[in-house]
Amino acid sequence: MQGLFDVGLDVGSVSVKLVVMNEQGEVLREEYRRHLGEPYRVALALLTELEPEFPLDRCRLAAFTGVGGKVMAEL
Repeated sequence: MQGLFDVGLDVGSVSVKLVVMNEQGEVLREEYRRHLGEPYRVALALLTELEPEFPLDRCRLAAFTGVGGKVMAEL
């Protein structure tokens, strides 16, 4: 991945949704996973899986929302 990117993570009551966008706002990757009662484990797995393609040192912004968003933002 060249350039910077932004990550958005929605930790909901049923699923975790993730989006990666480039600096122009174009969607580069989208993921949706049901978490079966383990939202933070699934959110961490999604973020970990991003690293090979989207190195964290290129991440310009990370935004968290949903019922678990506050906890994720504090991690």
